Amino acid sequence: MRHWLAVAGVLLWSSTAGAADVGGTKLPDSVRLTPDGPELVLNGAGERRILLFRIYAIGLYLPVHGKTMNEILALKGPKRMLLVMLRKEITARQVHEHVSDRIADGSQPAEMAVMKTRLADLDNIIDSEGTIQRGGTISLDYMPDKGTVIRVNGIAKGNPIPGVDFYNALLRIWLGERARSASLRDALLGQG
Repeated sequence: MRHWLAVAGVLLWSSTAGAADVGGTKLPDSVRLTPDGPELVLNGAGERRILLFRIYAIGLYLPVHGKTMNEILALKGPKRMLLVMLRKEITARQVHEHVSDRIADGSQPAEMAVMKTRLADLDNIIDSEGTIQRGGTISLDYMPDKGTVIRVNGIAKGNPIPGVDFYNALLRIWLGERARSASLRDALLGQG
């Protein structure tokens, strides 16, 4: 119940008519990124574990359901990746290393060179947070008119990071062929 309250409190404009249960963490079946924005549906959800440690629950929200990474990357409109922390606390440095390493795993060197300054912007946003406590959230929101908006516990941090290519690189962390967890990838694709 505590996880649900934490998520509900930070997901502005979310619909709570239904919820997916990810190991005891409730994720809403749909969300809106703005009050007048389109409803995004939960495409899939899962839990990131490292060995026996539960790290975070994650949900992928899209305008319509998608079954493959390429289909999801091609979708127009807003998108959200919602992470709910399951560890007692996660440091900004741990999040930074996870995201940076995974983007490097899933992108070609030429893509990485183009994104260098935008990755630095992401690093600055993450580093400014210090720690995120159990039940805290990170939302990676793609808003076509703005770019990638990072929200920590429901509060937008830093400036939006431009470019759909940047958001797609973030999505490849979990959906790409080199994703660290095939079972989590399948769950986010609605196949798990």
